[in-house]
Amino acid sequence: ASYGHMQIIANPLTDAIAVQFPELFPAAEMMDEAATSTSTADSEAASMAEESAAEMPANTLELTIDTFIFSPQRVEVPVGATVTWTNTDAIDHTVTSGAPDAETGVFDSGFFNQGESFSFTFTEAGEYAYFCKRHPNMRGMVVVVEQ
Repeated sequence: ASYGHMQIIANPLTDAIAVQFPELFPAAEMMDEAATSTSTADSEAASMAEESAAEMPANTLELTIDTFIFSPQRVEVPVGATVTWTNTDAIDHTVTSGAPDAETGVFDSGFFNQGESFSFTFTEAGEYAYFCKRHPNMRGMVVVVEQ
């Protein structure tokens, strides 16, 4: 992986440093490298999400946290759906509603480690932004629609 002027090997520690010090590691390049290293470009993630959704019950959706990215980053679910985030990263994360400077209090996983999951059932239509408290550049969106 390459972060600007530095040639390095992509690994969780390097990515953690890049997330904590974005001024040293331009975010766009970091995200490009993360997407390349995990072979999940946005279009591939969307395609995989559609395939996963087709295989799962309509009221359940599984997301992953990997390489400091919520995947997929934006999903649409019906009212009453349960979304489960599973942390596959080697470092702990949170799934917290709102934004780093404006938490909404709708849901907060607390910190959870690799292999652990957090689920939330969305009972009202709307757009629910979320982020990781430890890594505020990690963000996602759940759009809940009436059926």
